[in-house]
Formats: sequence, structure tokens, C-alpha cells
Amino acid sequence: MVGLRKLCKGDLPPVSEQKTNHKTPGNITYTLEYGARKTFQITVRPNGTVSVKAPRFMKESEVKRLVECRETWIQEKLAGFPAVPPLPTRPPLEDGSRVPFLGEMIRLDVADGRRNSARLDGKILRVTTGKQNSVREGIEKALRKWYSAEAKKEFANSMERCLPVCSFIGTPPPLGIRYMRARWGSYSRKSGITLNTHLVKASRTCIDYVMIHELCHAVHSGHGKDFRSLLGKILPDWKTVKKQLEESSKICHYIE
Repeated sequence: MVGLRKLCKGDLPPVSEQKTNHKTPGNITYTLEYGARKTFQITVRPNGTVSVKAPRFMKESEVKRLVECRETWIQEKLAGFPAVPPLPTRPPLEDGSRVPFLGEMIRLDVADGRRNSARLDGKILRVTTGKQNSVREGIEKALRKWYSAEAKKEFANSMERCLPVCSFIGTPPPLGIRYMRARWGSYSRKSGITLNTHLVKASRTCIDYVMIHELCHAVHSGHGKDFRSLLGKILPDWKTVKKQLEESSKICHYIE
């Protein structure tokens, strides 16, 4: 067994430096955290944050060298995630407010009722709130239930639209939905595709982009050159649609 070299006191990072922020020459900001571990790890998250964990015996200069060597890989990972910005301040939610649905803003018509419910009537969403709730709480509960039901239908329709252009897919993967804060969707061979319920607030073009993005992960697990090449063959303007989704995300997440 190859043992770790004997450490000198001067080799260990000071306590004050055990978790610090750094920036690479390519302008990537990352958090460095030292700990009782034997391995060096870089984690890139869908929300755009990069964290680095290193063993206490590793010098900061060596950490920086390793991060800079992986800078291209980090940039590819960040570019591959459909961006979801931090949640903005919640706007007023009351009778007459407007909420997003399929890329448009629809107006709320709120009335008292026996239970929390919502029904789309043209460009108006008619919402009833139960008396046991505050008005906002009742609206939020009604919207959450309504968005989930609509997302289930819209995402199933999206998969039907996208499968014919994704000829590499044999058996359609399972499709699930849930509310997520840090990503629009995910794919695994075991559970299939899971899409963020909030995505139903974006346009169908954006929904199809995320669906195709996740279907491509059935072939390529990462976001490297081969993944982007496959995505580009199916959706040549995917970068434009991705920007549209990023713009939509400014309003898609303010209603929980």
C-alpha cells in the first residue's frame, strides 16, 4: 500500500482558507473547500456554481493548476445546462394578476369557492379559492395543481412530437414531472426523463428543446462535442431556443 507522505504543519491550509472563492484565468468562479478527504473533486451544478473539494495536504497552487487544466471541461458543462436563474422576488398574486403559461401571460379571474381550483377559459384563468386559505395561498395552491395537470399533458405531447426526429430512440423512455429549482430536466437510464413542472410556463418550442436535449442524453451522458453535434443535427437553432428559454425563465419560476 502506498501511504500518504508525512505532513508538516506548514503544508496544511490555514483554517481561514478552508473555504474560499477563486477565479480562473478564463473567468470561472469557484469555491474551494479543504477537508478530511483523500481525493480532489470538481462539481459543476446546473445553477451555474462550481465547487472544488481538496484534501488538506494539497497546496493551493496545485489546486489552481488542476482546476485550470479542467477549465475547458467546466465551460462545456456550464454551457450544456439550460440556464435557470435565481428565483426573483415574488410579485403580487391576486385578481387581475397575470401568470405565464406556454410562453404567454394569462390573466387571473379570482373568486371565492368551496375549494382551490383553476380552469382556463380562453386567455383567462378562472381561479376559485377555499375560505380556509388566504387569497394568495388559495391562488398558489390552485395554480400548483393546475400547472401540474397541464404539464403532464403538454410534456406527453412534446415527447410525441420529438420522438420521430430522434431516430436513435427505440422504446420511449418513461416520462415524469416534478417541481425543480435548479434544472429544467434530467435523464437516467433507470427512471427515464423527468421535466420541471415550471417548464409548462415556457413556449412549446422551449419545451421541445428541453425534451430533445434530454433524449440526446440517451446516447451521450455528458455535454461534450458529440452531444452538441447530435443536438445540432436535430435542432440546428438550439442555441437560439436556449436563449429564449433563459429569457422565459425570468418569469417561469416566480410562482411556486
